[in-house]
Amino acid sequence: MLPKQVKMMALCVFALVAVFVLAPGLVQAANVEGRITAISLAHGTVTISPGAGHAVTVKVARSTQIELNGRETALSALRVGDHGDADYNATTHVASGIDATR
Repeated sequence: MLPKQVKMMALCVFALVAVFVLAPGLVQAANVEGRITAISLAHGTVTISPGAGHAVTVKVARSTQIELNGRETALSALRVGDHGDADYNATTHVASGIDATR
């Protein structure tokens, strides 16, 4: 290879490594706390309405940790009217955790 091509290839490799190393830091973490106003088992979603502001619907993934009154549980155990606190990705709306109390 020519020196110019080697430099270009090294730059491309560096750029790819930077994307994979820095990308997790680009995830926008968000939180919503309020009353659970809707649950869809079919769609795997929970809607939480804070005291002020707009309701947020988060998606429940296999990796989402769900607790009710401090105990690990399934989405089906949550009820509309429970108090909910969800940490989620602001871009994808996938919840990393949902803590609910009754």
